[in-house]
Amino acid sequence: MTAILASLLPIALYILALRMFDSFSLVKWKVLILCLAAGIVSGLVALLITGSFGSVLNAGGISLVPILEEILKCALPLWLVCRKKIRFMAETLIYGASAGGGFALFENIFYLMNNDLSLATSIFRGFDCAFLHIGCTAMVVTMALIIIETKKTISIPLSLLPSIILHLAHNYAVDCFVAEGRLHFAVLMLATLAVFITIFMLLFNIGENDSR
Repeated sequence: MTAILASLLPIALYILALRMFDSFSLVKWKVLILCLAAGIVSGLVALLITGSFGSVLNAGGISLVPILEEILKCALPLWLVCRKKIRFMAETLIYGASAGGGFALFENIFYLMNNDLSLATSIFRGFDCAFLHIGCTAMVVTMALIIIETKKTISIPLSLLPSIILHLAHNYAVDCFVAEGRLHFAVLMLATLAVFITIFMLLFNIGENDSR
């Protein structure tokens, strides 16, 4: 029960925030739920693939799992951008974050139910995972929208690169610092949030300059 609550809390707060601040009525709730469901399914697919091909994905000392996860969870929102169903940068935060949130929801429940963690650690871990996946997926979709607006559609795959780098760096911090007790999940969570806030401020500034 603790695992489920810790997993649901970040997503519940995210949807509540959308409800409170959607002053322009950009949220199409059917699309939001579809992206959330797609994120959950992508989490399941990632689990099945890593379970079957884990030795291949983790060969050579470098895990390819973050690359797989970033590709899977952003598939639907990227398709929406390419089909011009997402036209505004605010929408990239809404739908990209929803897909990432669905992935985080699945991953959190699976991880927390299979590990004996305290309530505080479960909550911090839940929020940290949610921030990572929500931020990475929203960042991919935002960058893809900027690329499309600059008429460089062929460069869309490059929008995945920053999220993959951040995901790899985050996992390294978890494995080398959090796991060894040198860094608390709360600190990593706040650092992850600060990084994404900075990145989105830069991206929105770029988007505004390109639209002028």
